[in-house]
Amino acid sequence: MDNPTPPTLPRCGMATASLILGIASYVTCGLTMIPAVICGIIALSRIKTAGGLLGGRGQAIAGIIVGATTLIVIAVVGLLAALAMPAFAKTRNRAQVAAAHNDIDVISLALSMYEQDNGFLPTTERGLSALVAPTTTGSVSARWSGPYIERLPVDPWGHPYIYQYPGRRDPATFELSSLGPDGLEGGGDDISSAD
Repeated sequence: MDNPTPPTLPRCGMATASLILGIASYVTCGLTMIPAVICGIIALSRIKTAGGLLGGRGQAIAGIIVGATTLIVIAVVGLLAALAMPAFAKTRNRAQVAAAHNDIDVISLALSMYEQDNGFLPTTERGLSALVAPTTTGSVSARWSGPYIERLPVDPWGHPYIYQYPGRRDPATFELSSLGPDGLEGGGDDISSAD
């Protein structure tokens, strides 16, 4: 004697919609999360009202759970991002300051090579452009053998480095500086070769 298979109940369309919207809420970053929960609740109500003649209860529950957990996932990811941003900004700032110090060291070396070749340092007015190309006017030694750097450098914040000769702190040498992240002189974030 064969066991008869129970008849397959028609599924509630809202249950299927709830599950699809719940899964889609992960792809849409939560945009379909609320419709998934609403469709799931409506589907459960219709299934209950049908008195056992309508299937899809599992899909409706799954749609509600998947839709609701999307909110939790988005909240956790948002919280982690909010916690990581200050640390990222601090690390980025440290890297930019280190890059500015490195640039100042490289430019200082180029200025030393310029001085060795020419017997003097460029004036403040001539500036760092003397490292890139010889001047056609004024007193420039015929021993210029640059370029000493490929192009005029800018600091990590996009501002040109400031060159002064004689230096403000030590008139016997030059001073190179960056205005730092704020791009303004002073404020405690300036970086200088005299430091």
